[in-house]
Amino acid sequence: MKRSIALGTVALVLLLGLSVWLFYFEPKLSLLDPDRAAENFRNMDAIFPTVAIPASTQPRPLPEGPSLSAAMLDEELPEFLARSQTTSLIVLHGGRLVHESYYQGYSVDSQATSFSAAKAVLSALIGIAIAEGAIGSVDDPVVAYRPDLADSGFADVTLNDLLRMTSGIAFDEDYSDPESDGIAIHYQLYARFRSIERLTATYPAAQPPGTSFDYASINTQALAMVLEAATGASLPDYLYEKLWNPLGMAAGATWITDVYGNAVGFWGLSARPRDLAKFGQLYLQQGAWDDEQLIPPEWIARSTEAEEPFLQRGIIRNNWGYQHKWWLPRDGDQDYAALGLWGQIIYINPHFELVVVKTSADPNFRAHEFEAVERFRQIGATLSCPTALTEC
Repeated sequence: MKRSIALGTVALVLLLGLSVWLFYFEPKLSLLDPDRAAENFRNMDAIFPTVAIPASTQPRPLPEGPSLSAAMLDEELPEFLARSQTTSLIVLHGGRLVHESYYQGYSVDSQATSFSAAKAVLSALIGIAIAEGAIGSVDDPVVAYRPDLADSGFADVTLNDLLRMTSGIAFDEDYSDPESDGIAIHYQLYARFRSIERLTATYPAAQPPGTSFDYASINTQALAMVLEAATGASLPDYLYEKLWNPLGMAAGATWITDVYGNAVGFWGLSARPRDLAKFGQLYLQQGAWDDEQLIPPEWIARSTEAEEPFLQRGIIRNNWGYQHKWWLPRDGDQDYAALGLWGQIIYINPHFELVVVKTSADPNFRAHEFEAVERFRQIGATLSCPTALTEC
């Protein structure tokens, strides 16, 4: 009898362990499995803890223009969309929706992850907080708002350093290296159940701040923590109050948290591609929406023009510049983009009055990012200059 009870107990423990593995750990470990990525990227709330961002109390749909197929926008576009593992493509021209297509099981109601494209949303919220006086200036030290970071590598860092990825923090974001900080931080959060706020305070400095560009997502986490301390609101709540509700977003969204409910500020937003496009349109309109100035135009101007020689267009990875969480592609002087892992893009081109959102499940996204910009520029030229006689 005792032996049977012991065996039953062991079996129960093994069953519970298997259940924990299947329902908690395995989905996280397989997040970037190429065969499952597309499905995973539209179900992030089933994989990670999240907090809900409600739909607007006064939802307003995007106005629609003439519907154009991908081939009408660019005859080579369908091949590129397939090659780059696209899951959705949204095109706004002149503030109107002119193209919308979905792939790999996505639909108009799918909530797509934005990965690091969410950093640009946080940048917008920082601009709003400065305009409202909750934050004094981008030149303020981080520790003025987060004294708990005083013993970390952020001790001498300013908000501008966080915005421009020039903090000098020691954080390796090589996703091809399983031992890099970019990978290890997720193990710390979801396997060791560390708090994102306490974890942020553990990173030391690698070099003096303000001297060079080094892409490190932990900078954006520190920025999110500053925003929350300055405003007294959580990141998702502040997003809803300042942007999601005023923009009339017709659907809700989610933001990923740690296991304690703290927002993971550097990649947490999942939303309908249409709503990501509406955010892009807000930037195209210099922060104005329905006669209300949601984001100061001077903030948008500063956020889309590189301030340092080492941040200029074409300097970073041979194709890009960077400023305040926005990527600035070479061979242009006005367009800019929010970029996320595995091919998430919010692209804005003021010259062509163009906004494009492309979500993807693309393991080769680095090879396709700048090609996407070139495709989007061609779309803008096609829409704005339909004949060779049209001046653009």
